[in-house]
Amino acid sequence: MLQVLLDACVTTPLILYDHVMQSYVLDGDTESLIRDVHVIIDIIFVWTVWNKADDDVWLLGFKAIEFLIRKAHHQRDFNISVLLTAGAVEKLFNICLVRIFMMPLCIVFIMPSCMAFK
Repeated sequence: MLQVLLDACVTTPLILYDHVMQSYVLDGDTESLIRDVHVIIDIIFVWTVWNKADDDVWLLGFKAIEFLIRKAHHQRDFNISVLLTAGAVEKLFNICLVRIFMMPLCIVFIMPSCMAFK
């Protein structure tokens, strides 16, 4: 489900199914652009749904956003600008704060993605 939602808001798929490993992986070489930031915000807002899934799903969502703003991404500035303009970053951090208060160990998932803004 996360794969379908992310595919709807970016120009090329971020999450791929690896038939050999029989699991979902992120396309580490993606040059995808955010085309519908509102879908990303909606994905972030339904964090309680992802919270009920395996921790891998929650982590995959954060990693997908991280891949869109990683240093090696040629359109990094554009993707960051889109996220900042839509207020996605503040909303994401507020949700992270709620999760930290609920489950202190979740900070382990959050910190690598936060470092991508440096």
